[in-house]
Amino acid sequence: KWDGITTDQLRDVINARRVAKWGPAVAAPGMPQHLMLLIAEVKEITPSRYGFKVIIKHLPDQAFAINEKLYRRLGRRFESELSLWGAAGNLHMVMIATFGISTTGLPAVAELSLMPVTSQWVPIEDGFEQQLIERLARDGRSFVKGLRYNLPREQPVTTAVLTDIGDSPVALWVTLRDSADEPRDFAIQGVEADSPPVWVWRAAKESMPPLPPQLRQIGTAQPVR
Repeated sequence: KWDGITTDQLRDVINARRVAKWGPAVAAPGMPQHLMLLIAEVKEITPSRYGFKVIIKHLPDQAFAINEKLYRRLGRRFESELSLWGAAGNLHMVMIATFGISTTGLPAVAELSLMPVTSQWVPIEDGFEQQLIERLARDGRSFVKGLRYNLPREQPVTTAVLTDIGDSPVALWVTLRDSADEPRDFAIQGVEADSPPVWVWRAAKESMPPLPPQLRQIGTAQPVR
């Protein structure tokens, strides 16, 4: 019980509140359907008795339907993200989606996007970024995470920028290019001659190099030991 309410009674209250909130998104014959916005952590994406479904971690008793066309698009567009999430048990998968309510009262996803994040809820693109971000978090480093937004996958982007090394932040790059050249020579876009220093991990040919030392302000900046 919780404040005199049993678990079943509390579930009924939550379900009633949910139905009331979802009312404007219920499909009506001959009328355009209103959609609602969902941002949540995905628990699983699985086949259902008819079609497919998404289970939300904090809403496990209510599946969100996905039609076959959207499911196939999902597999093509987010193949690497889904593979990463499936292989790494400590990652979360965040979903943003629009959904409507069918005439049977069931929620159905219209469009969605997925974003894998670390156990610290920092977005990542692949396992190499995961290693770097988890290393930064474990070492207590201060940094700003770079995000791709609408940039194509083939365009390199800064993984993160270290901000705890004094007055000159250092851009951290992870590349799979098998090159011994300097960062500016293997087409990392946006790095100009007068840009801050860069740190590069060529993940295809080497283990992660040492990170720039952390500094702290005690009169003058000193390395943290």
